[in-house]
Amino acid sequence: MKKKWKVKKSLISSMKWILAIVLILMSLFILVVSIGTKEPEELTTIEEKGTLDYQVYLKPNQYYQVPYLKKGERYISALIDAVNVQFEYELDSTEALNYDGKYRIDASLDVKQKNDTEDSKTLWAKQFVIQPTKQTKIQNKNKITVKDEFVLDYDIYTNLVRTFQEQYKVDVLANLDVKIYIDTVGILENKNKDITKNIVMSLQIPLNQTTIDITEENNIVRGEETIVETSDEMIQHKPLFILGCFLLSASTIVFVYYGLELLKDGKEQYSYSKEKNRILKKYDSVIVNAKRIPNIDGLSIIEVSSFDELLDAEEELRTPIIFVEMIPGAVGWFFIITQNQVWRYVLKVKVK
Repeated sequence: MKKKWKVKKSLISSMKWILAIVLILMSLFILVVSIGTKEPEELTTIEEKGTLDYQVYLKPNQYYQVPYLKKGERYISALIDAVNVQFEYELDSTEALNYDGKYRIDASLDVKQKNDTEDSKTLWAKQFVIQPTKQTKIQNKNKITVKDEFVLDYDIYTNLVRTFQEQYKVDVLANLDVKIYIDTVGILENKNKDITKNIVMSLQIPLNQTTIDITEENNIVRGEETIVETSDEMIQHKPLFILGCFLLSASTIVFVYYGLELLKDGKEQYSYSKEKNRILKKYDSVIVNAKRIPNIDGLSIIEVSSFDELLDAEEELRTPIIFVEMIPGAVGWFFIITQNQVWRYVLKVKVK
């Protein structure tokens, strides 16, 4: 005859709790891994540099033996033929850039009435397009360079001012403001970080004065600009995070279910102990406590459904009731042995 193996209820209960705890620990571990630790801040350095140069070409004359004068000198207006302008803009990055850029060159003729105040209002203005917008693309490069040159015919602009002045008999001051607009939009390779730069370099050229000085300006930030690269997202691995949330939810449900089950078992065990103590105390005079079951082999067992029925049998048979706790805190036998019969009432924890 094969021996049947039975797993104790306490072992099954322990295994359930171990499973619930393992699930919770596993889900928490996966969540921590999916969120990850915040990466150290990485620094990307951007450096800009812009240069603006020009030469003032002269009309044929008996005084100057050179074709042009260099940047930064003082010039006689009547001898100016043209102004040749060169510009260069560089952007250097410690990280590779994907870059979209464009630039254009505009000029504005600004004519004001000549007086002693500095806030004179404009009498007449005219816009010129020196260079229409040009676009360029650079992929995965650390350095961006925009470089070009153009020529301004000085007589074109001075003649416009002279005609205006003669027609309206107004004493005026006129300047030609030349502006170079350079717009860059770049993305740091593998960083998904936008870099936007809007640069303006300009020249101001007086038109109707005997001698002139050409002045220049730019809004380029000299030196270095530091960009901090950090990830805004806390979740580094979304699939793992979803799995962790699922496992945490499942383990929480299992934990709560087993907790409720344990609470119910505790209540049932308490109910068993309470009923056992009540019977033993109330009917102490007719109950005998035994440590083990007497030999009842060959006797027929009559199961009764309540302790009251066993009391009725005791009164009729005038035989004491024997009590043996088969499983401490869970199962107890109340029984009467008479001749070839055993009258038995089993008190136990209710199990589904």
